[in-house]
Parts: sequence; structure tokens; C-alpha cells
Amino acid sequence: MKLRFDEFMQTALYHPERGYYTSRIKTVGRGGDFATSATLSDSLARAIAHQFQKSGLRNLIEVGPGDGSLAATIRRNLPLFKRLRLQQHLVELSPVLSAQQKKRNPKARHHSSIASALQICQGHAFIYSNELVDAFPVRIFRTSAAAAPEELFLNQQSSTWHESWQPATNLPASTFFSTKLNPHQRFEVHETYHTWFSSWQDHWHTGQIL
Repeated sequence: MKLRFDEFMQTALYHPERGYYTSRIKTVGRGGDFATSATLSDSLARAIAHQFQKSGLRNLIEVGPGDGSLAATIRRNLPLFKRLRLQQHLVELSPVLSAQQKKRNPKARHHSSIASALQICQGHAFIYSNELVDAFPVRIFRTSAAAAPEELFLNQQSSTWHESWQPATNLPASTFFSTKLNPHQRFEVHETYHTWFSSWQDHWHTGQIL
């Protein structure tokens, strides 16, 4: 079996039964698989709450809320009148994390896509995320002696996966391809993130994004 690296990463992270985010992750934060700044301090939550309050918006969307602690802390840091008007939306693909988010944020609405959240908001929302981009599969390239770069594939032999490099085709948009790099230097391109970001733009009419 041969897979392009982003295909391998997509399967490893999001396979319905064996994917890390869909079934293997325990939680985020203290005692979890990893921690983010939002699970170690309330500084980020206070800053987002302040900016959201200044925006004058009512709909608040978090994409990839982890264990839900950031969303809950943001709500606590809003004035009472703002909390009463708040329409909070959490967008999550992981059933494991979604269950934790619902416990911490029982008043929030939960979605599997940002498009569905924006539809309910009628396109008017304050959108934020924390450490989201690194959850998207990447394509990996390296410079080569030839004019065209090479792309990383993984070949399975028995139960072991091995790296192999092939001439790259169907290059995604990236400034890396026009930048002078060192010989055999690797670089990542988040093509899946670009695709995702553009897929819901037509649903978003006004607001702010962090």
C-alpha cells in the first residue's frame, strides 16, 4: 500500500474507529495527552472575552474547542448582560472531545461543521480557534536536484511503513515553491486547511476572526 503523507495523516487522525482524534484521545490539559495555553491559564480566555465584548456581536463560534475549558472560561469572563445575550457555538469532529465539551458547556450549541454553525447565526459571528491548524493533514515536500520538488509518500511493507520520495505533481498554492531553500530541505503545505477555510467563506457575512 502506498499513501501520500497527507492521506496517511488524515487516516491516522480521523479514521472513524482507529483515528487519534475520533477515538483514541483521552482529553486535553492536565492529565491529558497534551496541554495548550488555554488549559494552563485563563489569560487567553480573558483576552478573547474582552475582544468579543468589544465586537458587539452575539454569536460566538469556537472551532476545535478541545475539552471545552476555553469556551467555559470565556463565558465566565463575560459580564452578566453579555452572557444573557450570548449564543455560543462549538464546532468539533471528535466524539470523545465533543462529549467533554457538552459537560463543560451545557448552554452551547454543538456542531460538526462551521458551515452549520454559521447557518444558524445567519452568517454573523465572532469566530476563534486555538492551535487548530496543526490538526489538519499536511503535504510534505523537499527540494531536489531536479527543477521540480519531491513529495513524501509512505509505503507499507508487512506491518512497517517506509518513507519514499517521488516527483511532485499537482502542486498546491504556496510561497515555498518560489522561495530559495537549502538542498533537500523539507517543508509542509497545509492544503487541507486552505481548502477547509475557503469552503465556508460564503456562509460568513460579518464578524471578526481570531
